[in-house]
Amino acid sequence: MRADMVGHGTDLGKGSAAWVFQGNPRYWRIDDFLRDVRGGRVDPRVTWLVTRYARRIAEGDRVYLWRAGAEAGVVALARVVGAPGPRSDDKTAYRTADSERFVGDRMRAILELDAVLDTPLTRSALRSDPLLEDMAILRFPNATNFALDPAEADRLGTLATR
Repeated sequence: MRADMVGHGTDLGKGSAAWVFQGNPRYWRIDDFLRDVRGGRVDPRVTWLVTRYARRIAEGDRVYLWRAGAEAGVVALARVVGAPGPRSDDKTAYRTADSERFVGDRMRAILELDAVLDTPLTRSALRSDPLLEDMAILRFPNATNFALDPAEADRLGTLATR
């Protein structure tokens, strides 16, 4: 398996939607957070900014966490355990000096990490996959939340758990 399991399970509700939620290391130290989750030093639950699809994101949905930047790709698996609502950032220790615009109550979902990937699914590898080459995050990566169609979600799930 390509992932260290860290949460309470990976079972998803039948008919659950799937999403890519992006974390930008310029504003949030995603690698440090994942390392701390993997090491058991921090709770695997985290509030995550929701900038679109707030009415469609629901408890039980699968989330693929994406690290932005030069080493972009899927780095962890999570699920929504709290539907989007006005919440403050609960992991402020991971914020960078450039992240003031994310402070305060904003629309956020509560995620629970299920697994941190041993080897990220890189942007270049996903672009070369015929089922994933048209994923929204690969076409216009300047957002936080991206919907996946069922075929994309199934393929990402297969790749992430090999």
